[in-house]
Amino acid sequence: MKSVLNFCVMFLMALPFGALAQEVVTEQFGTDVDDETPTVNERYLELMKLFDDVPDYSEDTWWLPNDVIVKKNGKMGVVDIENDLFIPLKYDSISSESDYYEVWLNGKHGMLAENGALLLNPEYDFVHMITEQGRRFYIVGKGDINLEDKPTVDGKFALLDSSFNVLIPFKYNALMPITAGDQDLADQDWRIAAYDATVEKVGLLDFHGNVKVPFEYDSYSSYFCNRRLVMGKDYKCGLMDIDGNVIIPFIYDEPCINSDDDFFALGSQDENGETKIGFWDYNGNRLSDDVFNSCVSPFLHSGYYVTLPTVDYEDITLYRFTDGLARFRIRDKEDNPKYGFIDSHGKVVIEPKYDYAEPFSEGLAGVCVDDAEEVSHWGYIDKTGRMVIPTIYSSVGDFEQGVALVVLPVNDGHNSLVIDKKGNEVMRFEEDFVSVEIVTDDPDMSPLIKKEMSDFTKYYDVKRRLVKIVRDGNTIYPDKF
Repeated sequence: MKSVLNFCVMFLMALPFGALAQEVVTEQFGTDVDDETPTVNERYLELMKLFDDVPDYSEDTWWLPNDVIVKKNGKMGVVDIENDLFIPLKYDSISSESDYYEVWLNGKHGMLAENGALLLNPEYDFVHMITEQGRRFYIVGKGDINLEDKPTVDGKFALLDSSFNVLIPFKYNALMPITAGDQDLADQDWRIAAYDATVEKVGLLDFHGNVKVPFEYDSYSSYFCNRRLVMGKDYKCGLMDIDGNVIIPFIYDEPCINSDDDFFALGSQDENGETKIGFWDYNGNRLSDDVFNSCVSPFLHSGYYVTLPTVDYEDITLYRFTDGLARFRIRDKEDNPKYGFIDSHGKVVIEPKYDYAEPFSEGLAGVCVDDAEEVSHWGYIDKTGRMVIPTIYSSVGDFEQGVALVVLPVNDGHNSLVIDKKGNEVMRFEEDFVSVEIVTDDPDMSPLIKKEMSDFTKYYDVKRRLVKIVRDGNTIYPDKF
């Protein structure tokens, strides 16, 4: 029997941190090179005169390095474009990240800002930086840190804020970040998973160390959406909110979770050990029957790789169900992607013949057919696959309250159009590359067409009437503008 302990987030077996490998890499290459700028090879030779080594230099790289990690007499530092040593030769190892440096000194781990300023003294056995809604936090560990196996009582972790104040003390044997899919998450709803080696269980804490979900669980998903996440308990998994309220009971054997999506899969095994998998959203609503034979979450890719007993396609990527149908993609004999639609029972209702497709919205889906010159032509189909709005557009949007935004090629340019569900033109913006979108902030009101100007924004209703003008965050009515 497959155990829920095997899914992607079992305590530290597959930590989202990454390993503590002390690799030294050279990054941050500039892209603007003029004739007087030394080439990488010239700069490399110049640096070699000053230092014993420039780690991970590649002669095949023609980009000009900016900051470069260098080594001399067994110690590492970093030089800038002027060859000034702005991080001194004092560290045993340095690893360059996107906007900071990880450093090691005497076997201890610390962090420097990209300008060389000290962020964390090298006094920890583990350091990991996380960012939540633009704010930085640091997970630090001391003691016997072993990320290849279950944490032990000999290692302790703490959480620090951006000013290095202790939010969660050195109490738990592992702290693990959870990615929030909700961009407007309140501060009190942020969660971090903790592991207590004395009971070998996972619980959830807020960022002040308060226990929100007790230490009763075997596993957790490193992603939550709509304040909910998949957890594992007693070799079963289900859905619960971040305060411990159960949404889907713990009766399933196998989860499949992708942090790029707001839906997920749960599977159950029958008496023959065969797993049948279905899809759910994070509100606990079932999106499909348990008709899939397998489900795999691709790395850094939305959708899921699935197999179905009812179709012959070997390579199926399934996307979210909307209006009862889900897009799926296969590869044809020439390895070109083709898109179709499947219903919640696993039946293919629209064959995969389109070069691209958008999800259904209000009963219609945008589909694309490329011509011989690979020029995209977009139109709309209904749920029977009938083309109801012809493929005359260069791009299309979803329908919202009966209207959609499309782009129509005109001579050598493009016009942005708002159309209704019969393809009738509601409004036209003749400027090329105008920034237009449909906004439906209030579900009780008709959608507004938002048009960005150079220093103000105009809002129209679907009858082309100017509703308001906003400049610098202030609403200015037309007669006062």
